[in-house]
Amino acid sequence: MTMINSRTFDRDGFTWKVSTHVDESMGAPWNESDGHGIVSEWERRAKRPGEVIIAKDHGACIFYNVQSTQALAVRDGWSVAGASGMSRRAAAAAAVREDVRRMRAWCADEWCYVGIIVERIRESGREVCTVTESLWGIESDSGDYLAEVAEELMLQCAE
Repeated sequence: MTMINSRTFDRDGFTWKVSTHVDESMGAPWNESDGHGIVSEWERRAKRPGEVIIAKDHGACIFYNVQSTQALAVRDGWSVAGASGMSRRAAAAAAVREDVRRMRAWCADEWCYVGIIVERIRESGREVCTVTESLWGIESDSGDYLAEVAEELMLQCAE
């Protein structure tokens, strides 16, 4: 388990340890969750019309099928923040562009899935009691949401 960061602190009579780890059980976002476009596996071939390359490595590429994803996005009503006033097709196109950007960022290791582990540690004489809670599959660039998850896990440990 690859740790990204960890901090230990005292609060409410307990010692707390909050750590963030790479969630190595998660795969590519387009395989793990809904709301992503149609993406190939690594392939050695030319780009086809309607596709963009989202990753390259030693002659192999991962292709994002923008054309087919656009049809899916219109059908399913994809949109983005600030899309009010846009047509359904324009909102879907904006969502597809954002998804391409996110998938390229994931391929470039700009974000990954993480897990947050919270441990409540109480020492009483020689006895050490640890209560642990965790949540996995969180996007590493989720900003304040990561701290919110840690706080929620601390509340669960305190119960």
